[in-house]
Amino acid sequence: SATPLPPPRRPRAGPRVHGAMDEDDPRVDELEELARSLQELISQPDRRLATHVKQDADALSTRALELCVNAEYLAEADFLKCAGALTLGIEATLKDLPAQEQAEAQRLKRLKYRQVEGSGGGSYVLEDSHPSASAAAAGGGGVTPATVAAAADGGSGDGGGGGGGGCCGGVCL
Repeated sequence: SATPLPPPRRPRAGPRVHGAMDEDDPRVDELEELARSLQELISQPDRRLATHVKQDADALSTRALELCVNAEYLAEADFLKCAGALTLGIEATLKDLPAQEQAEAQRLKRLKYRQVEGSGGGSYVLEDSHPSASAAAAGGGGVTPATVAAAADGGSGDGGGGGGGGCCGGVCL
């Protein structure tokens, strides 16, 4: 059996920030491993997740991976602030995925084909037999990049980080 390839090395370009994280710091590796585990879960073909759930989880894990790649160019305090918020968001998303998957499975069970009127019998559309139940399930809170940004910014709720964009006041991404 072939041995698996090691993870790719992070690129080195540009000057390091004084007091920056070391690229081999175990906290960087922990966040990267957590983000990759989320990406693996949402990309499994047998998972039944709503598109918005997959997109939000993918955005969250991508933001965490970008933070890991750029860790050596960030001050340690800035990295830890962003990493803490992203870790909380990823862990909450991982806990929420089974419920989201169950809600999507229930929604899919309610779908039915309806013949399009005036089509002569050859056109059908897929519709929800209980649209009010779908609306309630779709709005079910969850963890989004905006809620993670708000948590990282101390709960300001604007998601913009005080004008810097992204989480953590624009420090990380």
